[in-house]
Amino acid sequence: MRILIIGPSIKRSKGGTATVISEHMANPIINKLNQLTCLESHVDGNKFEKVYYLLNCIFHILIYHRRYDIVHIHANSDISLYRKTVLVRVSKWVNKKTFIQIHGHDFDSFYQNNKPWLKRYIKETLYKCDKVIVLSEYWKLFFDKEFNNLPVEILYNGLDVKAYEVSRR
Repeated sequence: MRILIIGPSIKRSKGGTATVISEHMANPIINKLNQLTCLESHVDGNKFEKVYYLLNCIFHILIYHRRYDIVHIHANSDISLYRKTVLVRVSKWVNKKTFIQIHGHDFDSFYQNNKPWLKRYIKETLYKCDKVIVLSEYWKLFFDKEFNNLPVEILYNGLDVKAYEVSRR
């Protein structure tokens, strides 16, 4: 499979989502089975850089969509989700199979405290996805309850614990 992974920069962003993407890109088993391409949708920086990276993603999907079988988009809550909803809609507009992976630790309160029209927009966008990937049973239960018949699957975060082992002498 040829998979376009979209998420925060693994070099210019901090946080768990960038770490997950970095682990996927470095995983020999995943890479043996798939051809992965990573596209940065966000960097730690000023607003102009953030807009530039979002626009770059939009144009990349529009121009190069034939190179990929799946577009896998990583999202958090708040503004991250709004940026990623645009990318979901562009991906579906060019008929790509689209997965969104929700990393936001507070997605439930973010969603429930939103204005009704924003909740409707988020819901419509999630229903456009071929798969919604969550990180735990708690989140699967939340999405199953909040969004009927949404194709939700759990993908637990993997962590290469060898990278964090302390050597003993």
